[in-house]
Amino acid sequence: MNRIRVILTAACVMISSLLTAQILSLKDSLYEISFSESGSVTKLTEQGNNVEFRKDSTYTGPSIYSSGKRIRLEAFKSSKDTLIFKGEDQNLLVSMRYWIENKSFAIQVFVKNKSVKIIQVNDLMLRLGINTEMDTYPHWHQVFFPTMMRCEKNFFWGYLMNPDGKIITVVSPDPVA
Repeated sequence: MNRIRVILTAACVMISSLLTAQILSLKDSLYEISFSESGSVTKLTEQGNNVEFRKDSTYTGPSIYSSGKRIRLEAFKSSKDTLIFKGEDQNLLVSMRYWIENKSFAIQVFVKNKSVKIIQVNDLMLRLGINTEMDTYPHWHQVFFPTMMRCEKNFFWGYLMNPDGKIITVVSPDPVA
């Protein structure tokens, strides 16, 4: 009888966690994007083409780093069209908003200094998490490599390209160091 009670309790816990779990994905006619609970992309498919993202904890992303330490994000808000992840450390409040707009996968990053000390720009880093490691042939034909990145006075733009000629563009309305 004790064994049955333990099994039933475990089954109820599993069912309730499945019912309350958030769906961490975005999908439309062009994109299918899945996220981890910490806001990193686990899968991105664009018109049937996969874009590989790193799965190791050091290079996974998108993720925000402050003074070399990753700021842990958690799912905060989810709707059919938008996912928002928030986190903080001792100095910063951060959030990342993901959505699909105008046939593009968009990421909006907010960083707010909650301390009195000045945070230097070079203390902050946004790691996209796209796998750029061309380690084996013929796999490297699917890997996107940062081909050109340019920080202008008022904005940032660039692209990653794979040997098959496919391109991912990266743009920001703000300058990014």
